[in-house]
Amino acid sequence: MKRLSIVWISLLFIIGAFNAHAVQPKPPTSTSWYVAPIWADTDNVLYGWMYSKGYAAGQVDLNTPGTQDSVVILALGNPRISGGVYGASGYGRFLSVNTMRLVAYAFAAGYWDGSGSDGASQMRIVLGTNNSVIDGYTDTFLYNHGAAWVQMVKDTAVTIQPFASQVMVFGGNDIEMGYSFPGKAISWVNGYASGYVAPYYLFNFGSADGCPLSGTTAVPGACVTVETQQKGYVWSQNDIEYISWRARPSYPLPQIYGTGGGNAKQWQQIALYSYLKYNQDMFITAPLSQSQACTQNGGCAGTNNTPIQAWNQLWNELNSNVSTFQDFWWSTDIKWRQP
Repeated sequence: MKRLSIVWISLLFIIGAFNAHAVQPKPPTSTSWYVAPIWADTDNVLYGWMYSKGYAAGQVDLNTPGTQDSVVILALGNPRISGGVYGASGYGRFLSVNTMRLVAYAFAAGYWDGSGSDGASQMRIVLGTNNSVIDGYTDTFLYNHGAAWVQMVKDTAVTIQPFASQVMVFGGNDIEMGYSFPGKAISWVNGYASGYVAPYYLFNFGSADGCPLSGTTAVPGACVTVETQQKGYVWSQNDIEYISWRARPSYPLPQIYGTGGGNAKQWQQIALYSYLKYNQDMFITAPLSQSQACTQNGGCAGTNNTPIQAWNQLWNELNSNVSTFQDFWWSTDIKWRQP
């Protein structure tokens, strides 16, 4: 069984084991962000905007009864290098590892100030890239980029130390089957793992497009879509299980976008595959929805689950089988930064 090196992870599993069939109420849903810099922005403008979003998140926790435990994904774009410095595309403007470290600092400082007298609530920041447009990179580059990413996460943890009683930072990757060959994504994850030490976990907040909805055995099923067929990508449940769970730093925080419930079925089947093949109890940390991003962009029919729909679909599917039953930590919904 995979290591569970933090006490609160272990306790969650124990509690979940005794309450697996009691419906788990959804916690408050946090807002995650595609951090898209505006071209005319300076970095200081970006930091100011990020502080304001952290402050708003802190205010929500301050004004919500009880102690909150939330996650916010800061999606920063696909892997890049500029002038020998690693970073991310920023969805249009290169962001260096140092800039991203200060983006996280600004959010953490805002959350600290916004949460005010509520010193007990917790915020987990996931600094995320993705596996889009990486086929042109060598496996060595991707490995090294993953290693640079985990170092950035560790450096960020030092930078936000003044807020450490409430804020933690992790790595993330939006890994999707239509974005690259699986080996490219695996090279990046292995690079991250090369520098990993607890608690700087890696959260895969990607998809399992085309993966089986049922019938899983210990033999990995293929994950096939029209896009993967056109591009020649050959993904399997085993690839997704590895990058999301079996790789030493990894935990899944999957996209549960589909209103028909297929995404939830795909992830339940991947968890079942992990159990049947490796005797692993895959723990899925939270469902990610995109209802706010869909609203911003005029709608996305069929993939616009609300947070409660995503939560219910995933919880019900996982708890339909004794080999995959569990509860979650968080609920989060993503949107775009806009001018």
